[in-house]
Amino acid sequence: IRICPLKKDATLDVEKLLNLIDNKTKLISIIHVSNEFGTINDIKKIADLTKTKNKNVLIHSDGVQALGKIPINLKNLGVDYYSASSHKIYSPKGCGLLYKKKTAPLTPFILGGGQENGLRSGTENVGAIIAFSEALKNAVNNFMPQYFKSLREAFLENLNIDNYIINGSSAENLLDNILSISISGIKSEVIVHMLENKNIYIGTGSACSASKKNYRLTDAIGLNHLYADGTLRISFSKNTKIEDAKIAAKELTFCVNKFLKRETIEQ
Repeated sequence: IRICPLKKDATLDVEKLLNLIDNKTKLISIIHVSNEFGTINDIKKIADLTKTKNKNVLIHSDGVQALGKIPINLKNLGVDYYSASSHKIYSPKGCGLLYKKKTAPLTPFILGGGQENGLRSGTENVGAIIAFSEALKNAVNNFMPQYFKSLREAFLENLNIDNYIINGSSAENLLDNILSISISGIKSEVIVHMLENKNIYIGTGSACSASKKNYRLTDAIGLNHLYADGTLRISFSKNTKIEDAKIAAKELTFCVNKFLKRETIEQ
């Protein structure tokens, strides 16, 4: 197993990926949209370059964050496998999909299942699958990129704190419903708990504690640990209102400034 590095803009370093591929490489797996930073990898370009380097390499892409958020044409994407999950498009949890080309091999983990063409034994969750299908149709027919962009802009316009950076902001393509920011001088979990008391729920980044193992993604983009400790992940849904984004940003500003002021006094 070889791990491909990221660039500082949080996208895959394609040049280094190609250097990792040799005649023994069997499979590469690439996230389509980063669940941490919202950066979009150019899967079509990567697939074309990979097949040029080694035509026998099988390509899988994790499309969990991409599905329903950006246009996806699996026939033209160049991948052999593509996976996604239903709950990311407002459908029940516990249901997912795996696309595979007819020519791509697939060996089952659970043997049996003649009714599933030998791919898996057991009875499928029909209700969840139908719900997923309907949710997918709705997502494809109602793309909301401009609305997510408006939410992101409203949030950032009302964020009034010093010493913060937006991770992945230099990338050519970003998904606007995911916003990763890192603030110097705070611990992200402290701010998360302060906001919970105001019924505002955001997530921590990969550096939610001082443990080295939690710096995996922030280290991957070369983020200084002073900022990495204060990494926050804000996500917007189709149900988020512009006013919600403004309030969340103002409350985040209040919590950060209150915490930093208290820290200064204590020091």
